[in-house]
Amino acid sequence: MPYTLKNALILDPRSGHFQKRADILIDRGVIQKISKTIKASGRVIDLPNLGISPGWIDMNVRINDPGFEYKETLDQTIDLAKKGGFTSIVTLPDTNPLIQTKDQINSLIQKGRKRNINIHPLAALTEDQKEERLNDLMDLMNSGAVGFSDSDSSHDPEIVSNALRYLDGSKGFLFAKPSDPSLSNGAQVNEGLMSTKLGFKGFSPESESLRLSRDLDLLRMNGGRIHFSGVSTVEGLKLIKKAKSEGFNVSCDVPAYLFFLDESNVEGYDTRFKLDPPLKPKKTIESMIRFIVDGTIDSISSFHSPQDIESRDLEFDLASFGGSFLETSFASFWVGAGKKIDKKLIPDLFSLNASKILGIDLPIIEKGSEVNLSVFQLGSKWNYEGQEGREYTDPMAGNAFNSRVLGTILGKETSLSY
Repeated sequence: MPYTLKNALILDPRSGHFQKRADILIDRGVIQKISKTIKASGRVIDLPNLGISPGWIDMNVRINDPGFEYKETLDQTIDLAKKGGFTSIVTLPDTNPLIQTKDQINSLIQKGRKRNINIHPLAALTEDQKEERLNDLMDLMNSGAVGFSDSDSSHDPEIVSNALRYLDGSKGFLFAKPSDPSLSNGAQVNEGLMSTKLGFKGFSPESESLRLSRDLDLLRMNGGRIHFSGVSTVEGLKLIKKAKSEGFNVSCDVPAYLFFLDESNVEGYDTRFKLDPPLKPKKTIESMIRFIVDGTIDSISSFHSPQDIESRDLEFDLASFGGSFLETSFASFWVGAGKKIDKKLIPDLFSLNASKILGIDLPIIEKGSEVNLSVFQLGSKWNYEGQEGREYTDPMAGNAFNSRVLGTILGKETSLSY
């Protein structure tokens, strides 16, 4: 069925229609026409403040299937990704069993294709994430793995050095969590006023900066490429900015939830807000905005890590970290950052920079191009009630947002809700 998008703001800096409003006719998975006015054909989407962007890519999604389906099945994750406007997701390898074989990589990619979403799997860096022997990185890359991670492991410097040398010159990268376990183990909330008030050990800025400094030194020594996922301090972003200025292959993402929630949310020991990286003071997040504008921050990720009621209905220090963020990622980010940055940065932060990190091409929004679009309304207010049956584990449930994601159009399949 043809689709006509009416008066849509086109946000694609590669397109001749960038930041212009136009009607767009889509049929058989291809953009057939872009013009100031098009006679409506097929299904018509005519909504205020309509906008489109090259399909969004989420750089950090924790899937629970296989092994932890009681928290969320892969089909549920994909449904939420589409609702959140993502046509592609980068998935962590921390399933049970771990993602570390060619068959597992191929299976995950194929499951995504059947559901019309691009899944870009990360594979375990070392065998069984024991930090003893590297997996066969080249073999896994040839099967579709985009990068490698041992998640929360401490990463012995020799292991990191060997991995970087092996990956140097390839498309693959080391996917690193910027946190030093020797400082962060046992931490519950951000270090500062709130950790003192609640009586918990806090995540210190030094935990992030020490890990970043070490890994950046290893990058300087060995070559290769590192993507730091979940950077959350000004100190850490300064280190990444310096490394970029020196010409090193480094990139980073920041969780969207940090721009909407802050550490005051944990004051009542509400386990929904036990997150890693932890919620920060408002002034910290305001200070991070400038690193979006200057290009230090490459991508905004959801940091989707859903939990079930059994992992939440516990004392705070016993509860699991993480939350469901795929559906509200863009909306939460735009509340906190939308008034401080230009909307023309949306495609860079949500799709184009990530596509460069992954080494994939996204179709340009032009006549004759294949369709890979995220569709949204800037300035459209809505209330998010949470996922049915999981409201008590959802950090974003019950909040109001000022921009709404309608969904995705990828190839011949449309997943829109409005």
